[in-house]
Amino acid sequence: TRCLKAFIQHNNTFHLATPLSFSPHPHFKTHINTLVQTHTTLCKMKDAIINFFVYVWTLFQSCVSYPFRSQQGHSYSRLQELSVNKLTFADDSFPQLVKRARRDFKLIVVYLHSEQHQDTDAFWENVLQNDVFAEFVNSREFLVKMMDIQTSEGYQMSQKLGVTAYPFLGVLMITSSGPQLVARSEGDLQLETILQTLEAAYDRYHPVLVTERHDANERDLARRQREEQDRAFQEALERDRQREQEQLEKERLEHERIEREEREKREREERKERIVRERDNLRSKYFSEGGDSIEPAKGTPNSCVIRFRFPNGSTLQRQFQKSDSVRSLYEFVYVLKPPMSTWEPSEDTSMQNFELSTTYPKRVLNPDKTIAEENCANETLLVHEDL
Repeated sequence: TRCLKAFIQHNNTFHLATPLSFSPHPHFKTHINTLVQTHTTLCKMKDAIINFFVYVWTLFQSCVSYPFRSQQGHSYSRLQELSVNKLTFADDSFPQLVKRARRDFKLIVVYLHSEQHQDTDAFWENVLQNDVFAEFVNSREFLVKMMDIQTSEGYQMSQKLGVTAYPFLGVLMITSSGPQLVARSEGDLQLETILQTLEAAYDRYHPVLVTERHDANERDLARRQREEQDRAFQEALERDRQREQEQLEKERLEHERIEREEREKREREERKERIVRERDNLRSKYFSEGGDSIEPAKGTPNSCVIRFRFPNGSTLQRQFQKSDSVRSLYEFVYVLKPPMSTWEPSEDTSMQNFELSTTYPKRVLNPDKTIAEENCANETLLVHEDL
């Protein structure tokens, strides 16, 4: 009996008040273990039952605190009345209103509305519908937010602000850590004292907001100046890069032009050398080393006289065989040079760059035919250069 009484007093710990003066029963230890297990099970059941009732109580509170939206119609009609009275409530959600106040550096006036409270009607008539109150709030650019405590947002706000009486007006200032309640009016129906509370909060914290706005403007101005400087610097870098690219492109084009001119010059020189060698090789066919013309003698059978008229107006004639090819006429003209003739082809003119034709009617001679086939014996041929 002493052992059981001590166990019950100490819950889960088994203590002996005095040493045992008898030998324990063989089943004594078994009974104690069974009793401990039973007690543990009952404790777990107790916790489960408590948690269940807490959950039910939470649901009950939710139903009581957050009624259906249809019950809010009366407060909405009151808002319409205030809009006619020049007092405008913000339609933003509270997080949006906080962002707006942070951006514009303004104070927020929160009105928590309780439709069932006995002083609500008097507060609306004496304060909210008063022109003096509306002018005061509007002149100081307060952001006014109405929250019905029958809504989820209004209930949570009342819990956060620790509201104990209604009607409730609170002044919130947005700080770096979030909205902070800086003034409150609870259960007050007197317009004068309410205006004094709001005026005191405005006089104390509005200069702080003005300073913060000035600092923010200074930071914004400095940021814009840095951005403008960075943009100007980037534009200068871009102009330098473009000038460098233009210079590189100009140098590349100049280098290509020089290479092209040198290549063309080499090609012209090689062409001239090739033409000179070609003319020297052909000249020995029509002229001796002394410059005398190698041609059939006058009166030679089947011979004819061909007269050439050159672009400079000079003429030259020579004996040819009628069986000679017209190409030999081209070659003869191609190798002419002073003192053989007063006219000579340009040094870079090849045999493909001029043609021979009859005078009238004009007919270009085919180099692959003979003189007889072209029927140009004893004719005057015109020399056309640089075709």
